[in-house]
Amino acid sequence: MIEETKDFIRIDLNQFKLHLYLQSEVELTLHFNTPSRIFYLSVIGFVVHEMKKRGRITYISLQDHLDVLALLNKRVGASAGSSKSEHLLPRIYRKWKIALPDIESSPLFKVVGRKKRYDDSSEKIFRLSEGVKDSWANLFEYKGSHENVRLRFSMDRLGASLDDVIIVYGENPELENHDAWESFVSHLKISWKINQSLRMPIAYLKSLYHHFTSRKVG
Repeated sequence: MIEETKDFIRIDLNQFKLHLYLQSEVELTLHFNTPSRIFYLSVIGFVVHEMKKRGRITYISLQDHLDVLALLNKRVGASAGSSKSEHLLPRIYRKWKIALPDIESSPLFKVVGRKKRYDDSSEKIFRLSEGVKDSWANLFEYKGSHENVRLRFSMDRLGASLDDVIIVYGENPELENHDAWESFVSHLKISWKINQSLRMPIAYLKSLYHHFTSRKVG
């Protein structure tokens, strides 16, 4: 059970939202509302899941999990970018380093219930306290770079533990964390297989079409 005095985070893979509760009694909901944005919420979920498997808050190597990351990119990210290691991992690294920590400009999500307003430089931003901005940014730590990057979702910087971060997915409200993540990935794998099986006959028919239309008329 999560104590009310602690910061905690809820990663909702049904609605693609991240709920953040702070000790300062600030409650925020971040909505990752496009396929490319949803991909980065799933990366956060992946890092949290891997840390929970290890039972400690630690750095997670991306290179060791390329198959899962490629699946996430293809299915939830709608292949917005290449799934090849030399392209995918540097892209995740850049977003984890620069875009995800930026809750003020929020290039990868919307802050639900708040409107962006112009700042002194005529840029539209979400106006949040320095404490909230720092608390959010401190979650995204990393070691290495590009293809050799390792990621850490540092809830301990908020005074929270692994138990204070929850992953949810599916209709069963009791399905959380490991079971929720495995169900999420399993669903993606099944949908990928169905998609591939539907594409095969189309590819076959196209090959027949090209074969017969390229034949010379005798």
